Amino acid sequence: MKREKMTKATPWKGYTLEELAQRRAINAIKQEMTLEQMTTVYSQIASGNVTGNAVKSDDLTSRLSDGLSKIISLANYGSRALQIIRQVKDIVNQFRTK
Repeated sequence: MKREKMTKATPWKGYTLEELAQRRAINAIKQEMTLEQMTTVYSQIASGNVTGNAVKSDDLTSRLSDGLSKIISLANYGSRALQIIRQVKDIVNQFRTK
């Protein structure tokens, strides 16, 4: 929608395809940034390079961080798989005849 002054006589007709593509791109960038930040934090935890007042305990801390990083990586793969499935489903629905 162009940046026009909205009046009561001109109802909003929705987003244009260009605006939808821009919103999708922005959301994808935000998602990648969040994923990168989480990956960095968890790799720091796994390696024991945690900043702050935490005391490093080799046995318990390393086992917990290894388990946590495995769970997060599996969740990451699962979320990406769901995104791919949704996109494929949308494409198939577009070409399906009614």
